[in-house]
Amino acid sequence: MENIQRIVKILALIAESPDGISGTELSKACGIPWPTLKGDLETISQTYPVHTDRDEAENEEDLFRPEVKWFPVQPFEPYLPVSLGVQEGLVLLRALESLGDSPERTRLKQKIINTFALVPEQEYRLIKGNMDPVRPIDSEVFPLLDLAITNRLKLEGSYNGRKAEVDPLGIVFY
Repeated sequence: MENIQRIVKILALIAESPDGISGTELSKACGIPWPTLKGDLETISQTYPVHTDRDEAENEEDLFRPEVKWFPVQPFEPYLPVSLGVQEGLVLLRALESLGDSPERTRLKQKIINTFALVPEQEYRLIKGNMDPVRPIDSEVFPLLDLAITNRLKLEGSYNGRKAEVDPLGIVFY
């Protein structure tokens, strides 16, 4: 049996088992050895809406044992197989903001923001290495940079006597 056919059969068996089906049972039903099934389950777990009775295990290896039961994600569970980069997430947040406020949009925006593990907004000082800057950074710089990043604006300034034009993508703090 080819990989795709095996995966389709495994997914069908999991979908038909709302009470869960163990790796041993899947191996017998598919007629394949455990090591082959284990590899297929690793692929499935990264791609398809399934979960196990050990999803909270600290060691990922504990998820791929023959006795672990596999379950389909129930239709009422929210599942959206999307992986967003930071720029894509920010674009999506801007689009949601332009649509106005609603409880659903607010929850969705919060879920997107939570995936980036952002810390609450605070004032920062730029410190490179273990030495403080010669002079504090002007408190107007950060809002200006934030505005330029958010609205994709270019900034002009001078550094060591030379004029520079920048299109900031983000701010890095040390």
